[in-house]
Amino acid sequence: MKSVTTLPEFASLTEDDIEKALDQLDGLDDEALANSMDVHPILRELERLIAAYSDRFEELCEASDEFPTEVLSYEPEIPIEQAAFDIFSDALHDSLQAEDDEE
Repeated sequence: MKSVTTLPEFASLTEDDIEKALDQLDGLDDEALANSMDVHPILRELERLIAAYSDRFEELCEASDEFPTEVLSYEPEIPIEQAAFDIFSDALHDSLQAEDDEE
């Protein structure tokens, strides 16, 4: 997970900056979300980071037969990376929970 890094222009954002951008999601309809030109640049960066965390997780899973424990202990230091990682981890948790419920 350590190989995932934000673009330099987003590295100095505060948690408040990120929360304000996330609040804009509430006002967007599906069409606006589909058109990345209408989406705040911070949201696009969050989306890119979440995809990178997901890709990295898949790489770690493919490299080992066991669940990559690195995912459980990783703590990003940059606020936007932390926000993206939190969203990724919540989605991963929900996905694993759904798999457990199916069994």
